[in-house]
Amino acid sequence: MGSVGYKQIGFKAMAAWAKTGGVGIFISILTFIISIVMLWNKESKTWPGILLISSIIFSLIYVLIANKHALNTLLYQLWKNKLAYFIIPKVDSYVIKFSNLQPGWFQNLTTAASIKTKLLDELRKDKAVNKVQRIVLNYGFEKLKLSKMDFQQPEDAFKSLLIQQVRDKIDIFKRAPSCPIFWLIVSLQIILTILTVIMN
Repeated sequence: MGSVGYKQIGFKAMAAWAKTGGVGIFISILTFIISIVMLWNKESKTWPGILLISSIIFSLIYVLIANKHALNTLLYQLWKNKLAYFIIPKVDSYVIKFSNLQPGWFQNLTTAASIKTKLLDELRKDKAVNKVQRIVLNYGFEKLKLSKMDFQQPEDAFKSLLIQQVRDKIDIFKRAPSCPIFWLIVSLQIILTILTVIMN
């Protein structure tokens, strides 16, 4: 169940990327071709030149939007299908390992960046997690926000805090992700293309 569920979630995240990144890049390729044709056939270079440069910029923007949308979709599907159960035992196993190697290890750390580095390094070494779990834990660890006071707590309380913060980051995605900014960017690119044709 778990393995199949994670694969399905991965496919849905890739599909979400394709719907935004793929469509956006396709539109950018079309506008790039239009700008090249116009530069080849027309005397005026200004508007076609702007369109050509903007098609490259828009492509990069689409990739960034698609990456974020795919991650949001993955986290939403994880929450929706109740497959986030692995977080507690994973974080627990990392903390136990750190404690066995160095008792009181977290009290020697003073910043969120230091614990992030330690957790992310352990995650990179962990061969037991699948790709979806790795992405989720990486996201959760990157978003950790800890104060100096947090490092003075007992080990169990500190461990619970880490687990809760990672879980909280996933619980944000209880609603199906939408991507209004994608359609805004598409609209701007289409308007620019039409304007270029008219002005040229």
